[in-house]
Amino acid sequence: MAVKEIDLINELRQTLYTVFQENGVTRAIAYVNKDRTTFTIDNGIVLMVESGLKGLDFCVLLDKIYSLIGNEFVSVIDITHFGQWSDIDNVLALEGTEIYCKETSESKLNQGYLKEIQNTILKVQKYCNTDGYENFAENSMLTEACEYNLRLISQLADYIDEQFKKNNPQIPWDALNGFRWRLTSTLAGANKSLLWEIIKNDFPKLLEVLEFVIRVEKTKEDNKETS
Repeated sequence: MAVKEIDLINELRQTLYTVFQENGVTRAIAYVNKDRTTFTIDNGIVLMVESGLKGLDFCVLLDKIYSLIGNEFVSVIDITHFGQWSDIDNVLALEGTEIYCKETSESKLNQGYLKEIQNTILKVQKYCNTDGYENFAENSMLTEACEYNLRLISQLADYIDEQFKKNNPQIPWDALNGFRWRLTSTLAGANKSLLWEIIKNDFPKLLEVLEFVIRVEKTKEDNKETS
């Protein structure tokens, strides 16, 4: 990263720290848009903010951010947008720099990632509420969307710490890791049946396991807070 980019990132980190802290922001990522012709993004920096704020409340946060830094070179977006997960989103998340993260227990972080995995699986299942495999296999946009979300699941699993994985071997971590690789092929129909089997046969079982682990971890965390 060039010196100028580092200076910009550090300036944002220092300038916005108090705003993030006082307005319930849990995480913020800054992406330096080096080539503005690459995306339909005019500004030089994209600031992704995770706050849980909605509607007018998020507008209040926007006003506080832009009042400090202006809007000439920074675009602020809600990180919940990444639930849609496009190619652009992927680049922003992978190449961005975290400039703020609210201190959170490791257990709660792991629970959060598991819930994101759970929600992604549910989304894929909703996508595939079709009449059957033939319709699924013929819909290239659908299969690509499903495969992309499987890679997202793998990425989320990467964020979970290794000790937690060792303590919960009932979750097939190696299989989730395998989601990062291309499952289908450019050859007509190749491996689409494999993708369909995972979604229809394996995902329901995986959801049961995730729900159990999330419930157990939440109970542990609640007990810590009340003790």
